[in-house]
Amino acid sequence: MKKITVWNRKGGVGKTTICINLAYELYKKGKKVLCLDLDGQANLTSFFEADIKGVSKPDLARILDANSNFLHIPSEDREIGNGIYQSRYSGIHFIQGARESEQINGTPLSLLDDLLEQTAQKYDFCVLDCHPDFSGLSRSAVYTADLVLVPILLDGFSRDNLNLVAEDILRIEEIAGYEIPFAAVANRVMNRKSQRQIYEDITYRHDYPVLQTCIRDYAVVGNALLLKKPISEHRKSSPPALDFQDLTFELLQKMQKKGVA
Repeated sequence: MKKITVWNRKGGVGKTTICINLAYELYKKGKKVLCLDLDGQANLTSFFEADIKGVSKPDLARILDANSNFLHIPSEDREIGNGIYQSRYSGIHFIQGARESEQINGTPLSLLDDLLEQTAQKYDFCVLDCHPDFSGLSRSAVYTADLVLVPILLDGFSRDNLNLVAEDILRIEEIAGYEIPFAAVANRVMNRKSQRQIYEDITYRHDYPVLQTCIRDYAVVGNALLLKKPISEHRKSSPPALDFQDLTFELLQKMQKKGVA
């Protein structure tokens, strides 16, 4: 199972939207995908709320607590498989998030890596939706990643933000002892001169690893989210739907070249 951690220190850049649509496009390519909601706002869980159907399973906070606190009862909460829900898409499963996950202190760096190993043979990909911070849980998500996907907005802060992200990933690499690849994807892109200049600046002048694919800003993105649908299911020929198809293809190509897919 290959793990794609969608993370940025900055909020409001579209992490959850990217997770949902990336998971869906991977599923459409025949991949089996597990989604983890690590954000206390639980927006990814909200997208799949109709699939929970009143069934009670341990959420991510409960699973993390059980694995961090050995006095936790019941002990079966430590099994990540006991928290997995089947979504309405046969190849997409998920573990629901909870606000309490942000309150778990002392998260071991390898915690998510160890947990996901329990179910590694059942999935082709795991997509992790992170909170916009560098807490212990976010660090663990970066540590376990085969690729860190960093959504950015092409505004005046994107270059400084990418610099912080690169520094944070370097800290985890120094502890892990190996490289953790990352790539930025420009989200909510409009055909503006200022955005083109920023893209050229961060890509060519500063040599950040920015993907060629950009996600264009159309109303269809918000409309699909309101209907709890992936964009390709809602409007399969819309520009953002085509963008997510291209993004998925580019990520798979990139990971194959790195030998991780």
